[in-house]
Amino acid sequence: MNAVPVELMSTNPMTDYVCDLNRLLEAALEAERSAEAEIGAISDFEPFTAAETYAFRSAVDRLVIAREWQEAINAQLSAIEESNQPCILRR
Repeated sequence: MNAVPVELMSTNPMTDYVCDLNRLLEAALEAERSAEAEIGAISDFEPFTAAETYAFRSAVDRLVIAREWQEAINAQLSAIEESNQPCILRR
């Protein structure tokens, strides 16, 4: 019989997955805050130069992507919660 380290035996893959999702959600929230701050800083300039327009559009794209990440991650967390998995969800 193979010996399995105690750490591996006590680890619940679903709990690890939920923790990973929560870390990803925090990263998406930080990306959203960063993009919003950049949009606010750029929008103070008028009229926009070509570089400022490009930077503004890039920041808006990052904002949209961060919000899509959040939506997808929250959908995963909701699905886990609804399936009554024995794990603790943190939102």
